[in-house]
Amino acid sequence: MKYKVTINESVYEVELTNNEASLNEAPRANTSDANAKTLKAPLAGTILNVSANAGDIVKAGQVLLILEAMKMENEIVAPSDCKVIKVLAAKGGAVNTGDPLMILE
Repeated sequence: MKYKVTINESVYEVELTNNEASLNEAPRANTSDANAKTLKAPLAGTILNVSANAGDIVKAGQVLLILEAMKMENEIVAPSDCKVIKVLAAKGGAVNTGDPLMILE
């Protein structure tokens, strides 16, 4: 996957390879539904934008939320093709590391 990262007004193109394990590990959590996954905040910060709603079908790598942390905008993406069951984060809301953001199926 290729991403564009902006640092101090300079844009860098970054390519990630073999990142499937790290994308899939973070959002998994124990829930009552064996097929449901909890997408968790990787960093403490503020939610700038929520791009998906409950009921949306999303593709792997699709941006679900933008999280501002340490003066950087971080795209939180779908770990796989899935359905958004519930949105737990709201625009402007503060989150801590590990806080649930969305329930995915």
